[in-house]
Amino acid sequence: KPLSDGSVEYSGSIVGAQEIKILEHFFASEIAWACGSQNVGRLKIKPLIYLVMSLLLAIPGVFLTIEGWPALSNGESSWAPVGIILLGFAFIGSIFSAERMRQGIKAHGCVQLKDLEVMKAIHQSRGRLPGGQKVAPEKVQEKE
Repeated sequence: KPLSDGSVEYSGSIVGAQEIKILEHFFASEIAWACGSQNVGRLKIKPLIYLVMSLLLAIPGVFLTIEGWPALSNGESSWAPVGIILLGFAFIGSIFSAERMRQGIKAHGCVQLKDLEVMKAIHQSRGRLPGGQKVAPEKVQEKE
């Protein structure tokens, strides 16, 4: 249940607003992985992997763009547009992963293991992770 100050209460435990803002940047599986290992620092690992993968995607993008640019300029068929698309994906993926990694660094000093456990329970109750007790959505009473 969200509280007025931005924090969240779930099963009698409260996760602070700052911690919620940080943990919202991570997938449910990443929170469960960090919680299972009892190590908040693990929240940085997958964003780092995705950042490296995004940067590696830029290599063929640059190559295809450079090699195909003369043909594209002459109006011939070219691989340059594919290279530009790869560069775009690399750029977006890098920005996304870098921000998540920055939040992982913040989490290492701010988020407690109990916060991870509460967030894992919330994800389980929403069906994003196996296990736990799934909560049925509340029915809205119809107006007559």
